[in-house]
Amino acid sequence: MRSTTWAAAEYQVERPYLRATWLCGVVLFLEGYDIAGAGYVVPSLVDVWRVDPSVFTEALAAGNVGLLLGSTGAGLIGDRAGRKPVLICL
Repeated sequence: MRSTTWAAAEYQVERPYLRATWLCGVVLFLEGYDIAGAGYVVPSLVDVWRVDPSVFTEALAAGNVGLLLGSTGAGLIGDRAGRKPVLICL
């Protein structure tokens, strides 16, 4: 029995698709950095501003809720498009 391997070199990828992939990767990196960065900054802000840590709950939750709604909406739009490539930039 012979196994089949799929190598990336076997496919020709057009330049616009590479740009879209790069753009999506950058957006994902920045979004993850934004959420992680907020978690690291809050303890310092609590000390400097002398406030209760629960003050930041709404702001941190709003970021995650926005991420949930945005990804759900973009997923639904992408599903409606079928196999057509969809790129949403806000």
